[in-house]
Amino acid sequence: MAAAIYAWIVADALVLGLLARSPGHKPTFFQVVGLVSFAIAIILLGASGPLRAVYFSFPPLLIAGAGTVFLFVTWSAYRIVSQWRKTGSFASGLESVLPKQLVKAVISECQVFWLGVFRWGAPVDVYAGQRAFSYHTFLTPMIATFLALQVIELSVVHLLLMFWNPLVAWVFFGLSVWGLIWTTALLKSFRMVLSV
Repeated sequence: MAAAIYAWIVADALVLGLLARSPGHKPTFFQVVGLVSFAIAIILLGASGPLRAVYFSFPPLLIAGAGTVFLFVTWSAYRIVSQWRKTGSFASGLESVLPKQLVKAVISECQVFWLGVFRWGAPVDVYAGQRAFSYHTFLTPMIATFLALQVIELSVVHLLLMFWNPLVAWVFFGLSVWGLIWTTALLKSFRMVLSV
């Protein structure tokens, strides 16, 4: 009974949210399949051990859930590839499946990651007909100091959290490393975007 109520609450909350956001309160079939797939993932990953055991004790239920997720993933891949071929833009392919704001955020984060990790010694981005100027020499020491402090803070917080909960410690470690990459990208961007 608890497993059924938990699944109903998750699915009902997601469906009501989709109905409220859809034009005319009529979502497309693709949106419904995606929402059901998302609900299945939340139900299985978010359930406690006893509830998860109940779900796994019904193989037909798991087969139906896996089939729904497989349908959504396959349909999404088809939509992404067909839109990509039509427009030549992978971003527009992703926007045919995911919300545009999410796609823009992911692309922006990937660009920051690429700049922070891989673009070392890249040339300054100066557009044609414009003149470069320098201001990174004043900001670099401050940001470099902040970066060094982040490394110290990352080490101390990770050590303290490992005594409490290793899973939480590794989650915070990943977030802190992402913060280091962001700060490194910020530091490198000062000398790359300099034009008037």
